[in-house]
Amino acid sequence: KLCGLCNVNLELYEEALKNFDFVITMDSSDAVSKYYAAVCSAEADRLEKAEKLLNELLKLRPEYIDAYKVLFSVYLKTEQYNKIFETGNRLLNENICDAQIYDILASAALEVSSFEDAVSYLKKALDLEPDNYKFKTKLGIACFAAGRIDAAMEYYNEVLKKAPDDAMTLYNLGLAYYSLEDFKNAYNNLKRSYERGL
Repeated sequence: KLCGLCNVNLELYEEALKNFDFVITMDSSDAVSKYYAAVCSAEADRLEKAEKLLNELLKLRPEYIDAYKVLFSVYLKTEQYNKIFETGNRLLNENICDAQIYDILASAALEVSSFEDAVSYLKKALDLEPDNYKFKTKLGIACFAAGRIDAAMEYYNEVLKKAPDDAMTLYNLGLAYYSLEDFKNAYNNLKRSYERGL
């Protein structure tokens, strides 16, 4: 197991997967090894294997929240959005409040063009982690997609107060200005985003 953890930290996922698979053959109830085998499978784009391992793990340990997060990332990659909504909302109904679960639900909602749902999920994520600028930028994106340009710009500007060089936020603010036909501010923000590596 320790060899597998070393390989994970070295980002040698195929080698780590071999290590964890070996541990699992010795003890199929080893939840930690199943979790890391699933993580390595997902990183190696062996998504069916990752999903299978995570479902086995969650039968053994249904309270393993990090396993759900990895499973949701697999569902996102395989476009199984309904499974995200079903499982994520079930967890929330069980009073498991986790900002990342709300964020993943928002990602799925954005993928299926359910923009107001994405806004709602991201606001709940921010209630739990009010200083998370990734969530604020994503909330701006969801507001923009929902046609709420002013709200989007407010979130982008909040992020830029704390992280004035955030290229993605500058880019999104530029898009918002462009949609309002404020081409000077659009140009300035887009230019700044490209200068910062976007």
